[in-house]
Amino acid sequence: MKAEELLTKKYPCLDENCTISELIGLMIKTKDNFALVFSGKRYLGYADKKSLMKYRVDVDVMKVKKIVVKVPKLNPESNELEMAKLFSTSDAKALPVFEKEKIIGIVKAKDLVYALKDYYKKANADEMMSSSLLVLNEDDEIGYALSHMKEKNVHRAPVVDNKNNLSGIISLIDLFTDYYLVSRSKGIRLSRASSHQKGKRGGFGIGEKQDLLKLPLKNIMTNHSECCCCSGKTIISEVIELMNKDSVSSVVIVEKNKPVGIITFKDILMDFAKR
Repeated sequence: MKAEELLTKKYPCLDENCTISELIGLMIKTKDNFALVFSGKRYLGYADKKSLMKYRVDVDVMKVKKIVVKVPKLNPESNELEMAKLFSTSDAKALPVFEKEKIIGIVKAKDLVYALKDYYKKANADEMMSSSLLVLNEDDEIGYALSHMKEKNVHRAPVVDNKNNLSGIISLIDLFTDYYLVSRSKGIRLSRASSHQKGKRGGFGIGEKQDLLKLPLKNIMTNHSECCCCSGKTIISEVIELMNKDSVSSVVIVEKNKPVGIITFKDILMDFAKR
């Protein structure tokens, strides 16, 4: 398998002088959480939602060029092992493919993971899942969740009820972006479509000026009914099928309705790179 077999020529992109609000609007429109940044026709780098977590400025003023990061480049001949290693180390959702110093498309992490599905017909979810979990309660305040997730460098966390049964899931990036946009920007309505949700539902209107940090997680989390989950004995190829079917980037592993682990695209690619 080579990069040229997986690449797509259509990808979200914008100029370095566009504002952060324009970047967010583009990500909402394309349903991607990233974009490639250019200076005219010259490729500069990559920007995603995670980059927004480093700054607290006016999204209508700050330029995209301030949050551009460099990610590894692929060539058309890059094989699945090379791609898995580069995705594992870069933490990017997509990597650009270059031929003779010209960008010809991108490979998305999710497309590579799905292409590796047949490789994982024997491994079980409990062999690969991340079991060191930060588990939050549905009554915890958003501010508490933000603080603890950033402190522990956790990007998503299962949410439980008072009986420790799975109640839903929350993403740090979506939490941060929701609060950030409502609190700091003007005229933006944020879609609640996100990397861990099935489908799409309406989000916060910009008129909602209440202190979101004091709201309980159950007001914003993805509910259990929409949360993608499976047991630890589910084989990885079926986990990948779930991710593809529900358009999510993570699956919560549950036993007796209690969260015991989580599997993400990165976990699968890191495992493949090691093997």
